[in-house]
Amino acid sequence: MIKILVADDHELMREAIIQLLQSHWSSLVIDSAGSYDEVLEQFNRTQQPYDLILLDLHMPGMRGAESVRALMCAAGQSPIIVFTGIEAPDLLHRLQHTGILKILKKTCHSNELLQEIRLVSTLFNSNNESKHACFNETADRSTDHACFNETADRSTDLPIALNESTASNDYEDALLTQRQLDILRLLHQGKPNKIIARELNVALGTVKNHLYLLFTKLNVSSRAQAITKTREWFL
Repeated sequence: MIKILVADDHELMREAIIQLLQSHWSSLVIDSAGSYDEVLEQFNRTQQPYDLILLDLHMPGMRGAESVRALMCAAGQSPIIVFTGIEAPDLLHRLQHTGILKILKKTCHSNELLQEIRLVSTLFNSNNESKHACFNETADRSTDHACFNETADRSTDLPIALNESTASNDYEDALLTQRQLDILRLLHQGKPNKIIARELNVALGTVKNHLYLLFTKLNVSSRAQAITKTREWFL
């Protein structure tokens, strides 16, 4: 069972996200919250940690990066994607240092949101076959409805790293950090996440966050795809 928390103070937006997710993955269990306090209440109420939290910044009780950092601590190992319409560069920069997994704009196309959720599942539920299988449902469900901005140009909404035609085959062009390169080398050696964390002396969650960013930059969705795509990088 996959559990997701959708936190947004606008009911229409919240319901649109929930309906989008349920239309693709019928087995999801989705809770909702409309304020900072309601998010904390859901944390206290749930018996199973959330597999993903979609968090709006502009809700009652939220105070920017400070509140996000506090929710990160309260959420434990649950990954958080901040889903926002705010574009203040300073705030977005501070958010990147709170430990969240991703920042998505509310003007994104539905396919981008679904892509990110699938990638989160690959990284954080790789050892749970039932959860991982939840996102591999092959039912005929259209992904072609514009979720939050019906007039959005789909070709420009998707980030370059997710565009197959522009995905890099060279590590310099891919703009990987040294840490991401180190992790990629260990992937080529067949080492699991726990061993990678031990060898790099970092937390397991940190490894998963780096893998998420690595997979996004390489435009892949699994360890095997990443290894195949970069097999000539370390020759």
